[in-house]
Amino acid sequence: MQTNRIQSLDLLRGFAILLMIIYHFTFDLNYFGFLHLNLNYDTFWKTFRYIIVWMFLFSFAYSLGITTYKLSYTKILKRIIILLASSSIITISTYFIFPNTWIYFGIL
Repeated sequence: MQTNRIQSLDLLRGFAILLMIIYHFTFDLNYFGFLHLNLNYDTFWKTFRYIIVWMFLFSFAYSLGITTYKLSYTKILKRIIILLASSSIITISTYFIFPNTWIYFGIL
């Protein structure tokens, strides 16, 4: 068991995952016609989505910031390149598969 974990960061990640599950469950219900929501333009759902994105990006940046003294810059650059490549693959493939609703630079 790791003893030097930051509990508030773990709680933030867990809460972000919970919100992501809620959003995607709602998205699926809407997609299959059980709900009739405008998830792309409704102010609540847009704000909800932005909050989730902010929480994930903040927790990633904070984690990266506290580990940079242990990691070399080449390892960090390698991680960033892998994320950039993976996100680009998702963006390009969804653009060709779903041109009207493609994922622009998905968060992994």
